[in-house]
Amino acid sequence: MLRVGVVGAGWVAVNRHIPSFIRDDRVRVIGLACPSLQTAEAISKKFGIKKFYTSIDELLKQELDVIDICTPPFTHHEMVIKAAEAGCHIFVEKPFAMSSKEAEEMITVARRHGVKLCVCHNFLYSNSMKRVRMLHDSGQLGQLTGAIAFQMSNLKRRLPRWYSSLPGGLFFDESPHMIYSIIEFLGDVSVKWARTVSASGKQPMNCVEAAIVSNNSDASSYLRFTFNAPRDEWILTVLGTKRVVMVDFFRDTLIEIGEGGTHTPQEVLGNSLSFIWQAAKETLKSGFRFFLRRLYFGHDELIRLFIDSVVSDTEPPQPGEKGKKVIEVMEQILEKSGAHQR
Repeated sequence: MLRVGVVGAGWVAVNRHIPSFIRDDRVRVIGLACPSLQTAEAISKKFGIKKFYTSIDELLKQELDVIDICTPPFTHHEMVIKAAEAGCHIFVEKPFAMSSKEAEEMITVARRHGVKLCVCHNFLYSNSMKRVRMLHDSGQLGQLTGAIAFQMSNLKRRLPRWYSSLPGGLFFDESPHMIYSIIEFLGDVSVKWARTVSASGKQPMNCVEAAIVSNNSDASSYLRFTFNAPRDEWILTVLGTKRVVMVDFFRDTLIEIGEGGTHTPQEVLGNSLSFIWQAAKETLKSGFRFFLRRLYFGHDELIRLFIDSVVSDTEPPQPGEKGKKVIEVMEQILEKSGAHQR
């Protein structure tokens, strides 16, 4: 039985990480740390966690096998190093680190102490994204030509209080999801160009655009992040020579667009009806999972695979090196857009 300690008691810990850990019979969550003792006590009581503390230092005094870090990104470097030095395997929220230099130090320390280090790139394990991977691996997409990532964010919704202190504000916190998804299909990538539109207030940029190219093929990707949108929508379109697929992150749905023909009115109507039918069917399936409390947007699957890696002593599903690569791409976007100089 793996003994797990959780650091952080915010939304993602309470609604994603802790439920995913406790549903696995190989795991027992035995401790929780949060700066607010009152919050730590309340969340511990909710999940039947026996011990609660106000710091990771107190938590690490317990006999633990795994530390789950659900705290702001500017705390990850210190906490990962402390957990690794204590001999704990580590599961850490995205973004992995505040810089590629920090990321490399975290990876080095974890390797030195022989512990697993896994970053939470959860959407790669959502129902819809796993189906995209299946279509890609089976050849049904054809040759991959690129991807288009479009992310609208509404600042009125629930957001972490600390996001304005990050480089690029909300961009630094939210962009990893689209970036790691693109890397998943394009492989080794680099940023060709990027630009930003400045804003005022807590969010320093209204818009971030970037072109990313594969270093191993002719595939490329366009990303656009908008932070003054009227609503929140995160859509990834993956382009192949045989099929195009549209992934809706928030609904965990997938729309497939197959090969066309002569583009007659009948064909256009047929494609439109297919789109409507797929959207309705996918939304119903996703809604059914939500009401059954089985819609975790990949957190449950990724955490299960991470536990597998600890138990079987194999490579974690999203090792620290992948988290570092995402940070490197984010740094390139900020540098090429000139945002890091503002």
